[in-house]
Amino acid sequence: MIRSKENEPQSACLESVGFPSPAADYAEMGISLDRTLIEHPEATFFFRAAGGAMEGTGIFDGDLLVVDRSITPSPGHVVVAVADGEFVIRQAGDLAGNRHGEVTVWGVVRWTIHRVCPSL
Repeated sequence: MIRSKENEPQSACLESVGFPSPAADYAEMGISLDRTLIEHPEATFFFRAAGGAMEGTGIFDGDLLVVDRSITPSPGHVVVAVADGEFVIRQAGDLAGNRHGEVTVWGVVRWTIHRVCPSL
């Protein structure tokens, strides 16, 4: 990425020789995490996972969760629920036999983002 004097992002133009690159059609498209991760902006919230109870589903301590409240949960979905006044992360099918009293599904986890490289 090349930045102009006004700090505006600009694409670099390179003249290719030979066959055109299949990626050439996407050279000027930026990556937007908003467009990629959020389907329903008005119903999407972010949570930080705590603990290792959901590691079997790929959710680790400290992960950032993208939660959509507009989705109706189905068995197998990972959900954020409210149990005894606290937020918990569970599989939708595991809520029926929960040891907590009243459990209410709050939203469905659509994405989880976790750090791969440790802090420098």
